Amino acid sequence: MEDLNRRFKSVEFRYIPRFHNELADALATLALMLPYPNNAHIDPLEIQIREMCGYYIIVEAEPNVQPWQQDIKRFMKTKEYPEQASGDQKRTIRRLASGFFLSGEVL
Repeated sequence: MEDLNRRFKSVEFRYIPRFHNELADALATLALMLPYPNNAHIDPLEIQIREMCGYYIIVEAEPNVQPWQQDIKRFMKTKEYPEQASGDQKRTIRRLASGFFLSGEVL
């Protein structure tokens, strides 16, 4: 480790909380993909983690519109499809239902 330290102008170690490991993994993967000549200078990469998003989206629910999972829950409970469902829609409901399970009323 000490031999490696001599090759850099400065070395800084920082603790990264466990939930930020995905970022470290992605950076390590990118580093392996880039060619690196032995004597090239690479500027440090500074990454800032923000606590809040820089944008917001407001979605207003349309009145009298059921949530998307309603048809899946109904199918899982009663094996019934919506009255107006086409063959493709029925097949989609069956396929989606296979990826969920019901716990009481919670999908």
